[in-house]
Amino acid sequence: MSTESLVLTAQSIDREIAKYSDAVQDIVLPTPTDDVVETLTILKRRPLGSGPYPNVSVYEAGNKILSDLVVFEGVKKLLKGLADHSIELPFAEYTIRLRTSPGFSVTASCGEIRLIGAACNVAKSFFGTRRRTQEQRLSRDQEANYRVLLFNADATPDPSNYIGISTAELIYVLLRFSCDHTQRRLKAATIRAKLTGATPAIQSQWT
Repeated sequence: MSTESLVLTAQSIDREIAKYSDAVQDIVLPTPTDDVVETLTILKRRPLGSGPYPNVSVYEAGNKILSDLVVFEGVKKLLKGLADHSIELPFAEYTIRLRTSPGFSVTASCGEIRLIGAACNVAKSFFGTRRRTQEQRLSRDQEANYRVLLFNADATPDPSNYIGISTAELIYVLLRFSCDHTQRRLKAATIRAKLTGATPAIQSQWT
């Protein structure tokens, strides 16, 4: 997967999410062995050979992919508007950087107005530390007009609290994800079909 930046707009966001979802669903997971330690070693060390990150292990790819999903879904929410935050953003497009590329995960500009954003997808046990680290990182850029922190809603027991304390100086955007991968991939295929005029190649078991 390329480390180059990607510009997302209201017209391209669904297409790019569909492409990424397809790449994720194409991952071939390692087959477990009878030896638990051997299986754990494979999951943590052996390169996947498929998906967005073929040269890293399942363990590392999982961390990267879940963070990428926060970025994609977070930008989609920014493009739709933050009605629940009562904050209006002036940006028509956002530039994202995935993987471990240097710089902020999300940036945008409109004239002299700038936005910077960081993203994380973490367990509750690590959320406090990771949140503070990202907040400090965002605060170092004194020139930005807007700062955004994107994260998974299940990282905190009270997601609504972060919406309530959001300001232009630091906007918290919480994302919820479905674990229904069949439905997720069907949705991606349907979106792609609408964009290309093709017939969806994936059939849901529920239809």
